[in-house]
Amino acid sequence: MSIRILIVLFSIALLVSPAAGDVVANFTDGNGETLVDAYHGIAGNGWATPWIENTNFAPDPGGSVSVTNTVINTTPVNGGGNYLSSTVTSTDCEYCEYGTGRDYTDTATGGIDVLVPFRIEFTVRIDENMGAGTTFDENRDRYLLYDSNDTKTTTSFWNSWSVYAHGAEGTNAHAGVVGDWAFYNGNNNNDFDGSDPAKMIDTDITLTTGGLYNFSITIDPKFKKWNGTVSDGTDTFSRTFMGWRTSNSTVSDYLYFATKSGGSTGSPASDTREWSIDSVAITQLSETPTTILPVVAAHFDGGGSSASPVVDVVDAYTGTSGDGWRSPWKSGTSSAVSTYTVRASGDPDYDEIKPGESGAYLEVETDHNKSGSYAGVTRNYKAFEEGIDWTTEHIIEFTLRIDESQADLDADFTAQNDRYQIGEVNSVRYNVDSNSRWMVACYGGTGSFVNAEDVGVWVFYDGDGLGSSMDAARNVESTVAVLSGGVYDFTITVDPDTKTYVGSVTDGTTEFTTGSLGWRKATDEIGGNLVFSTRSDSADDVRAFSLDEVLLIPEPGTLILLGIGLAMLAAMRRARR
Repeated sequence: MSIRILIVLFSIALLVSPAAGDVVANFTDGNGETLVDAYHGIAGNGWATPWIENTNFAPDPGGSVSVTNTVINTTPVNGGGNYLSSTVTSTDCEYCEYGTGRDYTDTATGGIDVLVPFRIEFTVRIDENMGAGTTFDENRDRYLLYDSNDTKTTTSFWNSWSVYAHGAEGTNAHAGVVGDWAFYNGNNNNDFDGSDPAKMIDTDITLTTGGLYNFSITIDPKFKKWNGTVSDGTDTFSRTFMGWRTSNSTVSDYLYFATKSGGSTGSPASDTREWSIDSVAITQLSETPTTILPVVAAHFDGGGSSASPVVDVVDAYTGTSGDGWRSPWKSGTSSAVSTYTVRASGDPDYDEIKPGESGAYLEVETDHNKSGSYAGVTRNYKAFEEGIDWTTEHIIEFTLRIDESQADLDADFTAQNDRYQIGEVNSVRYNVDSNSRWMVACYGGTGSFVNAEDVGVWVFYDGDGLGSSMDAARNVESTVAVLSGGVYDFTITVDPDTKTYVGSVTDGTTEFTTGSLGWRKATDEIGGNLVFSTRSDSADDVRAFSLDEVLLIPEPGTLILLGIGLAMLAAMRRARR
């Protein structure tokens, strides 16, 4: 990240990051019904209600559920003071649901206005045995964190945001999230479509006995989005711009901590969920800015493939327009056969690009069956609503892994036309050409526009703005080699005013950044079509790569106006650690 951006973000953090919550629950008043910060407490200080408990269960005959909630300070959650210790014991339950929640919207005493952005922070500790002999082993065994429109014991269509932990996979949780905290990314179209396991985002933050977890949830009522961050003190996972699940037009007003236990239908179980809760802080963010930064992103969490494209979820392959994208993903070839597959946790061929960080990704493999053939995948971000301002300076980031074997690279990646090539063009096309604004490529061999020093490394192109033919003298070769299995983070900063760009690439060890480079195309504005392509010099060459974390970020100089904090930008990078 450039020093310029860091300075801007530091200024933003000072301006908009809250020092303390407007509505808090630290349980300093202990147990009781006469003081606000007690359990159950009373209304006041922004809270519209005391803590309210609810239970819903389907026991076999003779089954039962018992709950003990006590404010203690025996083993403090956050270094000292009181906390809420919660134990829920179920006996012979097909399912037993329990939740305690509190309404934070008493604006007369300083509560939260849910029509304006706000942030919810809290800490939980898992006190249940998660080791050998654990009973946290069924799909119905869960810890749940969510908002609700009333006193509810579980998640459903009333949730704006929700966080889960499941004991086993099932109809609403895929194998990848089992035993971890998971965020739920709703459809963001104000329609409830059931709890969909594909929308569960694995944080890779695992539940352990004694594990201490700090959560931060930022809610945006304008775009009906939410950001989530969870940290276990060592690792941190963040995701921005997730969709609400609710069918309501406004965010729900209760904060809920809930558990669930039980066996499969007809097979009751007896379990005990134990955890501790502390440091609840709910903060009203400024009415100006009015929204979370509208980053345009492709994480590929919605799944899909060439054989079975997903056409009704924005963040899928092929996906649909929306969330700042003007189009779904589109693909095409010239005398080649390509397959496009979203790999996600649980897929037997899943090979995460950055273990523990990157999640689902798009895998691309192309059999080039003719000399000079090309193939590519493209998507248009030149949206006119809910997108970035593409007429001003903006940042494009993406992560790419080379999946072609080293043996194939050595044998078949040997000519000028053997290429991995990425750029931004003016229309739907599947290769990078004279219509490009910015271009980055790797070439397998020398030729009329590739010098020896350009071969085998990432090369940026310094265009003349005239759409001229490629010129080897205009290549800006990096020091970052292209190798099988190499993972490369790219940052392209595009300036439409000056028709220039700055490119950066790193393999995690070596980093290279260009100076100001010219666009290749003679044009007055960007084209807005990102294209990721391959080419071959010979028949039967196979090019293979994986793509993830495509992010488009507004001009750094406008971030203060948009109100993005340092933590939020870190979330865009998914807490790259």
